[in-house]
Amino acid sequence: MIRFQALAVHTERIHDPQVWKRLRRILHALSRKGSRATLFVYPFRAVVEGRSDIAFDRIRQAQANGHEIAQHTHFYKDQQIDKPNKVTDLSQENVVNCLQRDHQWLSRICLPRGFTSGGWAVPPALYPALAELGFDYDCSARLVGWKKLDHPHMLRLREPEIQIFEQNKLLIIPTTHGLKDAIFYFKTGDLRVELLGIRYRLVYFHDYDLLRWEAFLAAWVLVHAGGVWRTCGELADALKEVGFA
Repeated sequence: MIRFQALAVHTERIHDPQVWKRLRRILHALSRKGSRATLFVYPFRAVVEGRSDIAFDRIRQAQANGHEIAQHTHFYKDQQIDKPNKVTDLSQENVVNCLQRDHQWLSRICLPRGFTSGGWAVPPALYPALAELGFDYDCSARLVGWKKLDHPHMLRLREPEIQIFEQNKLLIIPTTHGLKDAIFYFKTGDLRVELLGIRYRLVYFHDYDLLRWEAFLAAWVLVHAGGVWRTCGELADALKEVGFA
């Protein structure tokens, strides 16, 4: 039985100096332990705040240290991205425009393989658009039974699945744990999903969560005592190697 654990950082405020200070400590700790994470980057906030170049340089630093760069997109209307003015627009036109906008920005660094949707939204237009842009995997779904948060466009799965769009395949990998959940199940080694000889857990947190000391300490414990962490791209590859493709 193969055990696999992947770490996902929903990266929205890497341009903020305090967020970067704490995130960099976690990323450096991962590198020293021979581990890696996936940074699902939402670049539009840095663009709106006029700090695009700062975000670009810091993402390149993370990539140079072996961490995977993937895409994270919120589907807000226009440039209103903060409460109380933000409005989510899940129309096909806005979903496609937001995806293309963030993909174009990230393509200056790399062509991202992976994606996670802001707010866990999976509208009908999402997966066809991801396939058309050439994405390989998506982590927007959540594991069945994980928390009670729900809305009409949230996808819950019991296991990974493949969706096929013309010539492209998209591997849907459910996210299994938040940071607190991962700590709770830490001693039991609960990896939650078992499929074709592989058991995995996919733990996520936001970069700005690290501004709270309890979240920073939880991430520190996972990095230093939680074993080896891999990227979500490596998890996708491992699932394919055991026949899930």
